[in-house]
Amino acid sequence: MEENWNNDRMKKEMEESKEEFFKLTEQLMDVIAKVCVRSLKSFEAYKGEELNHAEINQVAFHEIEDVIKQISDPEFDELVIKKAEIIYLQEKSNKNS
Repeated sequence: MEENWNNDRMKKEMEESKEEFFKLTEQLMDVIAKVCVRSLKSFEAYKGEELNHAEINQVAFHEIEDVIKQISDPEFDELVIKKAEIIYLQEKSNKNS
């Protein structure tokens, strides 16, 4: 009986984890879009006129490439890992309090 309970609990945890992953992916997409919008606004200010569709695509594409390059940097990975550990330990500590 306990084995079924563990299986049910595991299924529930996996489903909740999947939902959280989708939400976090959406948040990541929002952050990257905001980075692109910042660049688009800067480019538009520099250009002095509204951007056309091709320029929007080009600027956004290059900004996405830059973000991917930055997050692929081993130093960035180390910072994220340290931050993840801090958040994990804080959440665990709060949960145990």
